[in-house]
Amino acid sequence: EAVLRDRYASRAPQAVVSTIPFNSKLKKAFVATKMRSTAGRADSGEGVRLFCKGAADMILPTCTHRLHADGSASEIDAAARAELQGFLAEMAGRALRCLALCHRDFDRPPSAEYPDGEGGVEWATGAGGEAMCLDCLVGIIDPLRDDVVDAIATCLDAGVKVRMVTGDHLATAKAIATQAGIYDAARGDLVLEGPQFRAMSPAAVDAALGNLTVLARSSP
Repeated sequence: EAVLRDRYASRAPQAVVSTIPFNSKLKKAFVATKMRSTAGRADSGEGVRLFCKGAADMILPTCTHRLHADGSASEIDAAARAELQGFLAEMAGRALRCLALCHRDFDRPPSAEYPDGEGGVEWATGAGGEAMCLDCLVGIIDPLRDDVVDAIATCLDAGVKVRMVTGDHLATAKAIATQAGIYDAARGDLVLEGPQFRAMSPAAVDAALGNLTVLARSSP
């Protein structure tokens, strides 16, 4: 926490260079801030740190380095990447929504003419798509309401087919649906992702609909 706090610029409004709201397609949001002057740094205060937060499975592939507790950063080699991916899979399997925070430093900010306009979006999404430094992984959970499991069971007993459509990662969606009683592998229930579903032919959709219970990574 102290390391991350140290790396953040002042929270004063004038410290924010650009803010890119959450994009449902990219599953990310960005903010660029002026970097604090640090003892020993020779820059003129024009440095910018681009922060990104969003779905961990979308962010991790863009990261080439990771931050350590002592403030140092190291390259993410194959072994470290496998470890991180295993950690994410373990969290998703426990119905946790996995988020990641990362950053990348630049000598200068994007053009002042469009910090939050079209050009700013292109700069942030392009720059934030590679050479990022992973700051942390976070797992959050939204517990089921007490009456959800009983309500789902009542619907199923009455012959009502219950389906779950969500923007969550497939593994997280599957785990939540299992807890709720919506998904049951023993019934032959099917889980698909939105992009996969949209690419299916009408005949393939008709064939899948009977068993389809969870549609993950869906777009609004």
